[in-house]
Amino acid sequence: MLAVFQRPTGAGEEGGKLMVGQFTYPGVYLEEVESPVRPIVGVKTSVAAFVGLALTGPTTPTTVTTWSDFETTFGGLWSGSDLSYAVYQFFLNGGSEAVVVRVGKDPEYSRLALANGPTLVAKQPGAAGAFTATTRKDTTDNPAGDPKAYTLTVTSGSGTAARTETFHGSVDAARATRHLDRLLATSDVVGVSGTVPDTVPDDVHDAASSKVNDVRLSTKDVLGDPAAHTGIYALLDVDIFNLLVIPPQLPPPAGGAADNRDDQWATVVDAAALLCEDRRAVLLLDPPFAWDTLAHAVTGARAALPVTGITGRNAAVFYPAVTVSDPAGGPDRVVG
Repeated sequence: MLAVFQRPTGAGEEGGKLMVGQFTYPGVYLEEVESPVRPIVGVKTSVAAFVGLALTGPTTPTTVTTWSDFETTFGGLWSGSDLSYAVYQFFLNGGSEAVVVRVGKDPEYSRLALANGPTLVAKQPGAAGAFTATTRKDTTDNPAGDPKAYTLTVTSGSGTAARTETFHGSVDAARATRHLDRLLATSDVVGVSGTVPDTVPDDVHDAASSKVNDVRLSTKDVLGDPAAHTGIYALLDVDIFNLLVIPPQLPPPAGGAADNRDDQWATVVDAAALLCEDRRAVLLLDPPFAWDTLAHAVTGARAALPVTGITGRNAAVFYPAVTVSDPAGGPDRVVG
């Protein structure tokens, strides 16, 4: 508002102070009056939250804005993590912001301590990373028999999936490019743990690495504790998320036992649906395990969806799952 004021001579002061609205000299003044109208502040509408297994990373809600962020923070694609493939598909299809909550135990890596030599560690976690190793004094490319040279051969997998790598190592300080830690940096099978000894490993033939178990996701891992803000309740510490994805990664029953995975997962679905209703988000559900054919899906959907009632307004069930090529080079995968 523009206004012209002229201060009357001798007026406008009380006790040596200017009165409100009075000015010390004639002129043009600009007075800004706060408007009672408040603009509506836009909120994010495309933040997706993911809860599940990951190779590594924090167990608190962590925001990633690119696939490279996820690779750096959570280890990238892992055949044992449906979550990693879900996040990959999210960014591949134009997603821009994801909140990841890593739950479950840390994966284990198979190991083998070579006699008089280094300890080898599988690069693939779980049972899939198991390997065998063979070492011998290297005379193949050293006809004189270099006492500081040796050959290491490692093999993982079996049958058509077997992978074998051979390395010609040396403990000679003058041949740094053939030190084992440098050589194994290029391996897809194993790495080396700790400092590499400056001694040639003893000869062994097909020594087997330690057996480790695959990491399994459980409903307890996902549900967590509302008071401690763990599991899905870690999302209580997140300002906003619009979509929630929890891949239902439960191991299939063994030995012909009845498949009760849908009953187990129902507790997760109920808790996640209530959380989404409270946070005004949408729960994206993979199809139930029992929906393994179109006929079963139709029958199952008509009988009872995984979530109904009031909370069902904040959930969507997708069928069918789709088959995609594995960007990590494995066999085709069925993903939600």
